[in-house]
Amino acid sequence: MNFCLDLANINIDSRLKEMRKIFKQNGIPVITDEGLNMLLLMVKATKPKQILEIGTAVGLSGSAMLLAYDNSFLTTIEKDEKSIKEAEKNFLLFEVEKRVTQINADAMEAINNLDKKFDFIFLDGAKSQYKNYLEKLIQLLNVGGMLIADNVMFRGYVSGEEETPKKYKSIVNNIKIFLEMLKNEQRLETVVLNIGDGLSISVRRD
Repeated sequence: MNFCLDLANINIDSRLKEMRKIFKQNGIPVITDEGLNMLLLMVKATKPKQILEIGTAVGLSGSAMLLAYDNSFLTTIEKDEKSIKEAEKNFLLFEVEKRVTQINADAMEAINNLDKKFDFIFLDGAKSQYKNYLEKLIQLLNVGGMLIADNVMFRGYVSGEEETPKKYKSIVNNIKIFLEMLKNEQRLETVVLNIGDGLSISVRRD
């Protein structure tokens, strides 16, 4: 396992790497190094023009994706106003602000109001809502486009590696429903990887 983690030394801006470290130390959730490594690898491989992100948080993943491919544009959705303001500062810091559209709204409401298609979608919002977002996200995804969802193993509870505490049972059950929906969705080809906190990677085939 240590050997595999060593391979997750991500080639990102040193300032971004340091900020990720600081935010993690302060208890602010950010995608794991292994998860970010895979996310950026997929961005570099697919070269998406239009990226949709559900869950801006403080803008670090969004900044990383934009830095990974210079010709991409990001639409990112976040409900928490404090996070939105922090993300705005970070987009300015990394000089990607001209390629970002920030939406401060409930994710379900926001995606229902979007009227353009995307080549790449990163789903990292409220885990219990993944199953509710899926149909609309498929509609927003171009054929050949990629949908990546983070935290689909949710601390090992989804796979059964860890016993699920009562307070997380609803989230875990909803993630399981989401994964079953992906499995049965004929418009998508999907793999689920035990990387970081679990990633599902889907490609729209029609």
